This record gives sequence, structure tokens and C-alpha cells, in this order.
Amino acid sequence: MKESTLKVDTQANKVRQTLLVGDHGRIVSFKKIRIWLMTLISIVVLCLLVIIGMSYNFYLNRNELSNLKTQISALEKSTSALKKERDLHMADLVIAKAKLSPASARSADNSSAGVSGTMAQGPSAGKKDGNNGQKIKAGGTSRPAPVAKKPAVVVKKSDAAAPESPVVEEKVDVQKFSITHDSTGNRVRINYIVRNMSTGGHVLSGRTMLVLSDPSTRKDKWLSMPGVPLVDGKPARKLGAIFRIKNFKTMSFASPRLTPPYMFSDCTVYVFSSKGRLLSERSYPVSIDVQPVKPAALPDTKVEQLKGKEPESKTISPPDAGPTDAPQPPVAPESTGEEPQTPTAPIGPDMTTEPKPEPGQTSETAVPGVDEVTETTGAGNPEVPTENL
Repeated sequence: MKESTLKVDTQANKVRQTLLVGDHGRIVSFKKIRIWLMTLISIVVLCLLVIIGMSYNFYLNRNELSNLKTQISALEKSTSALKKERDLHMADLVIAKAKLSPASARSADNSSAGVSGTMAQGPSAGKKDGNNGQKIKAGGTSRPAPVAKKPAVVVKKSDAAAPESPVVEEKVDVQKFSITHDSTGNRVRINYIVRNMSTGGHVLSGRTMLVLSDPSTRKDKWLSMPGVPLVDGKPARKLGAIFRIKNFKTMSFASPRLTPPYMFSDCTVYVFSSKGRLLSERSYPVSIDVQPVKPAALPDTKVEQLKGKEPESKTISPPDAGPTDAPQPPVAPESTGEEPQTPTAPIGPDMTTEPKPEPGQTSETAVPGVDEVTETTGAGNPEVPTENL
């Protein structure tokens, strides 16, 4: 549908119309287009005015809300200040009552005693003495003067003593100290219990550390756990492992791998409060002495083998102790670095043989004419001591 505007100009009446022409020749005309435009513009303007009014109202409400919040916060502060002032006045009132109660009690006692004395005197209390003209009471006792009441004491805020919280003395105790030394790993492990000895169930927090020392060694060789710098053998700063206990807590420390030599004879345990005040310092005797391991000495034969020499062998024959046909003990052959083979010899009528003894062992062989012959076999160095030849 196409839109076209047809202008009809006449002298009598000028009319402007808007025509909508469709694809099939259908024509739709709009009359009174000015009315429609004015109506549309009026609606738009009205909407804009409504939006502006609502925006202005929102702005006013927001400012009022912020002012109310400010007032509420100020009132809350003033309320808390008034509550504190009320508490101070109540404390002042209690103190004033405590100060005035003994004086008021004494004045009440004195007034009651005076009234009872006056009632006991009777009508003869008004006699006069002729010499001095003074009145003498029959009871012989004078009436006490009335005690002037003291004005109420007003205590200022500065003089009012605020309620003080009870001061708790922090106390600790170190118990069940134990130390173990791992010689294979060159480490020291220490365990102990820090027990809270404060009264009233006070929760105690602080730090603890220990120092392993020995008077015979330099102070820079002393060990602190955990690692805290030492000044003159004591911790430079109040540092260490943190704890927070109500009853007790087990503290465990392990040293790094130590390099021999090292020696410790004392272990001092320090416990500090959270503010750095020393609560406990206790020393325990220990015994740790580790020296560097010396290499084991090698036998002479192994030293000669390492040098490329063959160990010397000595052959010792027993002296003549009988006829020439007597059996002689076997002679050890020269050492070639291998285990020598000892020949067997008949030792009895059953022609049995005796095995060669191991190195370091002794064997006894009966020789005619010799009481006792003992042969000690070693590594290439046999010796044959003889007795009672």
C-alpha cells in the first residue's frame, strides 16, 4: 500500500488529505489529520510531564530518607551517651549512699537516746541552783546537743570510680620434659607440656622456645628451637612457637640435621606472654656429646694388598723332639692371596683326617716327644708356640 498526498486547491476551501493506496487500487483516506496529530502530541507531552513530576518526587523522597538516616544515627549516639551517663549517676548514687549511711545511723541513735533521757527526768527536771542560777536536772546527766545533719555529698563524674575488671595474674608451668637424640640422623627431638596455672579459667596465649647450650662451647654454637637469634645466650626477641591454651598444650620441637662435633649439657625452656613478658624460664640437664667418626684401621695384610704387595709369610717348624720317623706338622705354603690348602695327615689308627682350622682358631696335634704344640693360623703369618719341650 502506497501513501500519497493529494492537494486540492480551491479558492473557497483549501483541504489537505492523506491517502493510502493499496497494491490493488484500494484507497484509504484520512480526514481531520490535524486532530490526530494534536492528540498524539498532547499524549506525549503529558507523559513527559508525568515522568518529570515522578522524578522530582523521587529526588525529594531520597533527600528526606538520607536526612532521616542521619537523624537516626545521631539519636543512637545520644542514646548510648545517655545510657553511659545514667550508669555513672547510678554509681555516684550508690557511693553517696554508702558514705551517708554511717552518719545517719549515728544521728538516729543519738536522737533516740536523748528522747529517752528526757522522758525519764519527770517534772523535777527544772530546779535551779541558788549560787549560779543554772538549771540542774534531776537525773544528773545533761541532754546531748542535737547533731547537725551533714549535707549530701555530690560526687562528680571524675571522682566516681568506674567498676574495674579483676586483674588476672598469668602463670604457666612446664611439665613432662623429654628429649631424644637420633644418633643415626643427628637430630634432637624435644617434647614438653605448657600448663595454664592462671585462676578463673583465663585463656592464656603467648610464645615458647628453647635453647640447647653447653658452657664449654662457644655461644654461637648453641642451638635454639625454633630458630631465634640469641644475644649473650638468650633470645634477642620474644618469639617462638605460638600457643593459646585454657588448660594445657603439648609442644614438640625437632632440630635440623646437625653436623658433628656438637655437645649439649643444658636445655632452657622460655615461655613468654602475648605482650612479651617472661612467664617461665626453666633449665633441664641433658647429655648429648657427638664427635666425628674416625675411619676404622685396616689390617696389615689389606694395607699391603692395597699397596700392591703380597703379605710376607713365615714358616715355623717345631724343634726335633723324637725319632726321625715321627710325623711332622704340616708346613703352611707361601701366601698367594688365596686361602692355602692344608694337606691332611693320619691322626689315628682309623686313618681319619682332621679339617684345617679356621683363621683365628687353634688346633692341637700330638707329636711324639712333645707335650703340647699349639699352632695359630692367621692370614699368611702362622706362629707355632711350643711349651714343655
